[in-house]
Amino acid sequence: MKSPRRQAQHDQKRLAILSAARRVIFRSGLDGARMRDIAAEADYTPGALYAYYPSKDHLLVDLAGSALGMAARSVRTGGTTDEAVRQLHRYFKDNAQDFDLLMSVLRSDRQD
Repeated sequence: MKSPRRQAQHDQKRLAILSAARRVIFRSGLDGARMRDIAAEADYTPGALYAYYPSKDHLLVDLAGSALGMAARSVRTGGTTDEAVRQLHRYFKDNAQDFDLLMSVLRSDRQD
């Protein structure tokens, strides 16, 4: 079990990797984004990146989950179903890159 300090460092590095991955994907597209490019953008070696994500698919799943989590948080503030749907639409309208990323991951023909 990691100490709270080590866990916080790990989480901070993971978030830095996710942020770098988003930038690379938005610049190069989902298929054009390579782990080596993401590592360089995050200022990590490829080996260090693989310590956090054993494959690009694992990284993409985390990115998609993050986008869905942020969207879900925006919906939880509403009351009725109609309000929740409007908030979800507004979230993805205001965060079009998250929507594009999520759709790209869902449309990809990656295998489990």
